[in-house]
Amino acid sequence: MSQQIPIPGINGDSDAEKLRQIRSYLYQLANQLNRTLDTLSAPVGTGTTTEDVSVAFARLRPLIMESSEIAAALGQRLKGTFVTKDRALYTQSYVWSSVSDAVLKNSLDKQEYTTEYQTFLVYGTHAGLAVLECWVMMRGGSVLQTGSYPVRDMEMSEHLAVPGVPGDRITILSDQPFTIGDE
Repeated sequence: MSQQIPIPGINGDSDAEKLRQIRSYLYQLANQLNRTLDTLSAPVGTGTTTEDVSVAFARLRPLIMESSEIAAALGQRLKGTFVTKDRALYTQSYVWSSVSDAVLKNSLDKQEYTTEYQTFLVYGTHAGLAVLECWVMMRGGSVLQTGSYPVRDMEMSEHLAVPGVPGDRITILSDQPFTIGDE
C-alpha cells in the first residue's frame, strides 16, 4: 500500500504554462489518491476482505459507544462543577519556552467573601506526560489537588507556582476569572 507522491516539476516559462503543469499534476495526484483510498478498505495480501473489516468494526463499535458514554458522563459531571447558565467558563492556555514557574493567580480576593474556593480543571502535557488534574484553591491559601502535577503555594495566598520545561503546554479552565503568566 506504500505510495510515493512525487514533487511537482513546475518549471514553465510563462504563468499560463505553469498553470497547465499544476493542473496536470493535480489530476495525477487525484487519481493516485483515489487508487490509494481504494486499497484502504482491506489490507492487501492478508486474505482479509471488506466483510472481515466490517465484522471487526462491529466488534469495536460497542467499545467505542461505551467510551463515548463515559466521556458524556464526565462532561455532565464537569458541567455540574463548572458551568451554570448564569456563569461563564474561563479558559487560558500557557506554553513554556524555558524552564520556569508560571504564576497562576486566582480571583478570590476580588469575589464576595461568601465565595470560599475556586475550582480549576487542568489538562495538557508536563515533562512529556499527559496531565489531567483538578485544583481547588481555598480562600486563605490552601490548595487541594488531584494527581501528581508538582504545583505549589506561593507566599501570597492567591498565587500558585506551576512548573514547566520548554514544550510543556497546559490549558486551564475555571469557574471564576484568573490569570497565568511568567513569574
